[in-house]
Amino acid sequence: MAEQFLFSEAFASILRKRVQLLITATILILLVTASPSVLSKVPTMDDRKEQLLQIIYVVQNVDGYLDETLHGEFWGIIESTGASADDFSAFINNLIDIEQVLEYPYEAWTSAKETYARRNVFRTPRLDVLESKLERKLGKDFDAPKKHTALLLKAAANRSYLEAKGQKLYVTNELIEQVLNGAEGSMLRVKNLLNPSWKPNTFEQDINEMNLRLLTSTPFQIEQDTINGVSTVTAQRIDRTKFLVIGMLRVPPKTAYDYGKGLKGSCRGAMNNFGSHCDAIDTYWRGHKGISANASSELDGETLHLTYTGYAIPSQRRVFWILVVNNVSALTGSSAVEELKSVIMFDWE
Repeated sequence: MAEQFLFSEAFASILRKRVQLLITATILILLVTASPSVLSKVPTMDDRKEQLLQIIYVVQNVDGYLDETLHGEFWGIIESTGASADDFSAFINNLIDIEQVLEYPYEAWTSAKETYARRNVFRTPRLDVLESKLERKLGKDFDAPKKHTALLLKAAANRSYLEAKGQKLYVTNELIEQVLNGAEGSMLRVKNLLNPSWKPNTFEQDINEMNLRLLTSTPFQIEQDTINGVSTVTAQRIDRTKFLVIGMLRVPPKTAYDYGKGLKGSCRGAMNNFGSHCDAIDTYWRGHKGISANASSELDGETLHLTYTGYAIPSQRRVFWILVVNNVSALTGSSAVEELKSVIMFDWE
């Protein structure tokens, strides 16, 4: 087995893509909220349509986020128009179809999960209800989504591939869980955004692939990979100013492994992806030996602060690590790491 653990090129690409999204989302929100209207009259909902759509896009994206500040900005824009609750409801219903954009795909993949387990096509009752409603509402415009759902369920039942946007992907249990995890987060964020009262909903997320639970207000997206022949799992989330990654490597039974070199390799892999270096110091957490490192890098003219901490857990044949990338300060990264450590509980503890 390889002596050190490095990020795969696929995961490195995901890291860079999502950090770029973090930067883009930050700039987008600044542009949306930075300047007052030049109109002398009170703006209407239609005047603010683009601003509201941009915030909704950031929130509903699979890699999106929502916090109290962004929620306040969204409702501040609405309040500036003087719109009533009925005006807002009618405007949002015309602006975004929650059932079409969020609920229907979620029910399709929920059906795919059960179909995959049964090896026979299964449809949730809610999927049939939504399909009937959307057929009446959209007519022929709904033909393509309906066909895609039928192909998805067929592929899940037959354990075959699905072709979408020119790509062919096998419908596996891992793919289904990954899509559902992202869809659940999108649905939760959009529903919270459209509620005028900010109500953070901290819940316990079970990440069975890592044998851990964590307290969070926004679900982490789970992805699995194989690096140097070793199974790895990552849980990822984007907030307003930072990208959070929790990772775990599981060493196969009866396999020799140098945990010290594995930790240093994971730190080097994290930092090298952003053109930086791992200058680590020793640390301890819950009785486990580990290393921590801070670095900075540049991406498209933006300064990024990288904070890594990792721990060897030989008794469970695991290497566990956290990476935080943010565009504020090294202190922000360190604080985020410590906060994450305080809300994680392993099954074996």
